[in-house]
Amino acid sequence: GGGAVIFGPQPRDYGYRLPKSARRAALRAALAARHADGHLLVVDSLTLTEPKTKRMQELLSGLQLGDPRVLVVRAAEDETVQRAARNLAHVNVLVECGLNVYDVLRSTYLVVTRAALEQLAARLVGDDA
Repeated sequence: GGGAVIFGPQPRDYGYRLPKSARRAALRAALAARHADGHLLVVDSLTLTEPKTKRMQELLSGLQLGDPRVLVVRAAEDETVQRAARNLAHVNVLVECGLNVYDVLRSTYLVVTRAALEQLAARLVGDDA
């Protein structure tokens, strides 16, 4: 009979983790680029009355972004907003603490709530100790 496989395949991560300061600098640069394009919108708040895709579409069309890839960044989870955006292929909803360069670069527009922007600013200027 075939001998048991003692050592199965070991997934290895050869990815190089950028130091935190470099990741922050990259995120800052990506956000600055969107801002320069006029593609960074700050809204006072972003809430929906019901978790319906249609409500999310109405909200976004109210911002007159056309129909590009939109990344919505909130300060905290919002089940209603998450669920309303779930069926929209071009819309992503993220909580600020999960935001990274990749998300920013993948999106044409960023819609950021004021609270999320404040959190983000605090995170991006944090010292690298």
